[in-house]
Amino acid sequence: MKEVAEQPQALKDTLEANRGNYLSLDLNRPLLFTGMGSSLAAGELAALFLNAKGYPAVAVDTSELLHYQIPMLKHYQPIFVSQSGESYEACRLAATLSEYTAITNTPQSTLAQGASQVFYTAAGKEESITATKTFTSTAGLLLHLCSQWVNAPLEQALFQGVSKLETAIKEEEISSRIGNFLSEDRPLFLLGRGPSVITSDLGALLLKEAARMQTESLSLGQFRHGPFELLADSFQCILFNPKGTTEALNHNFAIEIAELGGMVVYVSDQVLTHPNVLSIQLNSIDEFVSPLIYAYVVQMATAALSQKKGLFLGQATLLSKVTTKE
Repeated sequence: MKEVAEQPQALKDTLEANRGNYLSLDLNRPLLFTGMGSSLAAGELAALFLNAKGYPAVAVDTSELLHYQIPMLKHYQPIFVSQSGESYEACRLAATLSEYTAITNTPQSTLAQGASQVFYTAAGKEESITATKTFTSTAGLLLHLCSQWVNAPLEQALFQGVSKLETAIKEEEISSRIGNFLSEDRPLFLLGRGPSVITSDLGALLLKEAARMQTESLSLGQFRHGPFELLADSFQCILFNPKGTTEALNHNFAIEIAELGGMVVYVSDQVLTHPNVLSIQLNSIDEFVSPLIYAYVVQMATAALSQKKGLFLGQATLLSKVTTKE
């Protein structure tokens, strides 16, 4: 929990350390973000932001890119995202390239040393197997760099996000409320649209890693197309709905799920009152900044459900912090 509490400072330090730093890349060529785990989630958020602004970008799992998709790299400007800078797949793929950009938390790492340009997060050392402050600072840095690159700066919103994250972390009862509402023995779905799909992806990953939960992340649109039938059985989900393009649509969908008997942890700027809804009100600032704030809810859900299963948050028996083999 110490590293969770350090997130606002890590994000603030990262943003301040990178003031005046800019991507030296060609605006007329698309970007390709690649990473694994929460690093991929951060890249997905950056790619979505650029696409929304009219600049093509993709985010690709590094292992899949390495083994199946290397020829596509000639069409893109690659950006490697790796907290350690030593992930096996990233280092192996980077070694085949003459130029690439790196985003890492680790100076002097293999990935950083080989990069044509490198940008550092200021998260400090992270002991937990699950990414907390490293995800927040990485996602914040990518949003800062990409928004500056396309002249749609998010700097003010990101610094406001630091303040809102500080406020959220003071809401200590969020963990116990979620723990009392959700079952640790049933599958859990994480749902959203747009940037909240990335929040859902991150949440599903953390809950698998730390709480050993069977989880799935889906866009609400995809959930409607088939998985909606799951509402016929015992169903529980966390639904993220920041202010933005699909806010009203998502609000109505949450009510529909609750009316059909589903249990909904509803994370939004506005409160939703329903017997089957646990409403958690957090100011999202900006739809694209919301994953940095709403990630705290995911972390609290992970803490609560880990505790209910008798697990120690952040410890793993089979994984190590840095993945050095495939």
